Amino acid sequence: FREKPEPESQGRTVYVLAQCPFNPDHADPDASIMQAPDGKPSAHCFHNSCRDKGWHQFKESIGSPNHEHYEPQVSTAQARSEAAAIFAHAHGEPAPRLAESSPRSCPRRIVINDRHLPAITHDALLALADVNDPPKLFQYGGVLTRVRSGDDEDPWRLEPLTTDALKGVLARSANWVEFRQGEEGTVDVDASPPVEVVKDVATLPEWPEIPKIRGIVQAPIFARTGETMTTPGYHEATRLWYAPDPKLDIPTVPQNPTEADIADARTFLLEELLGDFRFGDQASRAHIVALLLLPFVRPMIEGPTPLHLVDAPTEGTGKTLLVKVITRIFQGHDAPAIPEAESDGEWRKRITAALVEGRSILHLDNLNEMLNSGALASALTTETWSDRLLGVSKMVQVKNRAVWIGTGNNMAVSKELTRRILWCRLDAKVERPSERTGFRHPRLIAWVQESRGRLIAAAMTLVQAWIARGQPLGSQTMGMYESWVEIIGGILDVADIPGLLENRTLFVESQKVSVDDWPAFLKAWWNAFAGKPVGVADLFRLVTRDQLLDSVVGDGGERSQRIRLGCALQKHRDRVQNEFQVRQSGRDHKDRPLYQLHRQAMHTREDIQDTLGR
Repeated sequence: FREKPEPESQGRTVYVLAQCPFNPDHADPDASIMQAPDGKPSAHCFHNSCRDKGWHQFKESIGSPNHEHYEPQVSTAQARSEAAAIFAHAHGEPAPRLAESSPRSCPRRIVINDRHLPAITHDALLALADVNDPPKLFQYGGVLTRVRSGDDEDPWRLEPLTTDALKGVLARSANWVEFRQGEEGTVDVDASPPVEVVKDVATLPEWPEIPKIRGIVQAPIFARTGETMTTPGYHEATRLWYAPDPKLDIPTVPQNPTEADIADARTFLLEELLGDFRFGDQASRAHIVALLLLPFVRPMIEGPTPLHLVDAPTEGTGKTLLVKVITRIFQGHDAPAIPEAESDGEWRKRITAALVEGRSILHLDNLNEMLNSGALASALTTETWSDRLLGVSKMVQVKNRAVWIGTGNNMAVSKELTRRILWCRLDAKVERPSERTGFRHPRLIAWVQESRGRLIAAAMTLVQAWIARGQPLGSQTMGMYESWVEIIGGILDVADIPGLLENRTLFVESQKVSVDDWPAFLKAWWNAFAGKPVGVADLFRLVTRDQLLDSVVGDGGERSQRIRLGCALQKHRDRVQNEFQVRQSGRDHKDRPLYQLHRQAMHTREDIQDTLGR
């Protein structure tokens, strides 16, 4: 081709082709491509037989379309250089030379102007894959996430990439350039990833070249196959990031532990580690050992695991110390505490924030109020947690693989949480337990830190003994946690540590005394209104006057308390408790629900007819 001069008034650049790509008989000057001042390219052959063929047909005639081909509405500088390069290649001629880009350490070069968004996004994904070896960028819960180091107290965590963070990652992953017209012709200059490209990358449904991750661990763990993960970094088989303390020295764990090996490991954990804690019963001690072992075998367990509630009659008994000991063995540091939330919505936010960071242990600390959260109950029984993530404009879905711990004094929990809890009761049986002396290890935290390698080896020995003996399943049962109880129960059986789940009935009975004040409320309701339909306002005045259902209405203003009471009535609708049943009975003149209390023991004709009608 040749470049044809054009009058300055027209401002176009015209490349006359040696021959038409549709008909070789149409030669110079019949066919040409033109560049308008606004950068829009066009193509023409002036023979009648080619009149209906334009820029798109010209592109197709020189080869299959790809992301380097142009569409209309592009800048003058880029279109001139690229159009020249395309057609020079088609005719076997050298392309015009472009200015060299400024040197960078990233090899991939991405041109941002005069190209379609999918093409730029495609190159951006390839650039991310280029620099993500070994991987530090992952997809987690449907969001691009990176492994980030912190401080000594919280050294590693997963961090979802916000738009600004992703832009920085993309900028460091490639040499982003933009073509411009300079004094000596077309040059390429440094540029930043366009916002629309960053958003497009962030909101893709998946990223095929980016590995998935489930979390971060700081001690060796057992994969589903029974093999241990001991090499630091990312492990594709488990999709976990192993980040051990460089100073951690773990003694060799025998592949087939003998009875003597098991006895030594059991004694080291029960006596040296836990000997100074005063457990309320044998089951509580077994539950703490179950808690200690759980992080090491979490990948082997399908589905959720219960909340390990460390409870005591008074402060100073050692609840927080015990949790610190357990978490430091596996993590090497304390688990960041999740404070008690004031509402169910706040519980959901805190659970989401903790899970998206990929933490292996979640500690609900200092639970003073009655624990009554639908969000927490859901988290303890779901395998996948879904919620909207703050700072990222999409839903996040993460695997719920955390170990759950809660601490409090004489804890009261809702009925739906009672069956999701493993009770670990401490009871020093003295008036001031914090003043006790004569401990085996007066500075227990320091001793745990020094002995961490031996403690990990003892825990792994008990697990390895169970594996070597064919992984026998535990005989205990706990609804919703079948996989957990089979594996943990089996390990404790092989280790000869009895007591798992033996205090469940005692815990349920203790909760009935502390929180089940509905019978008193229902009796007061019947005495005040009998079978008369009443609204929430009437019942709220009764609750306030007689100081009933404190755990239901909670603190706060009257409006919020009335809302809680209304929600509780809806939950108890049609439920028979003792001799009473709450039923909804129409609505008032403001379309608010009315409730009617039925006394089942009455067996009146009206009750029977009403029952048959229902």
